[in-house]
Amino acid sequence: MAENPETLAGRPLYIWHGTEDYKIPIESVQTFVKKNQNQAHGARIQFEIGTNEGHLVQIPIMDKVAQFFAENKTLDSSKLDI
Repeated sequence: MAENPETLAGRPLYIWHGTEDYKIPIESVQTFVKKNQNQAHGARIQFEIGTNEGHLVQIPIMDKVAQFFAENKTLDSSKLDI
């Protein structure tokens, strides 16, 4: 997605990133968000920074993620071929 951000096509994307992440530097994520959040394809990006947090996402953040997607449902599950 980073190489073709237009494929977001305005769909919701929630990004949480810890400032102390030892696996993935926060700078690359911040750059992606900054470049795309004000574009039509990235208008529904929500970015949250976990100050002094590492790589692992804590349960309260997962609750926020679930709430974000509950509020931003765009998929009609009746059209899925499962």
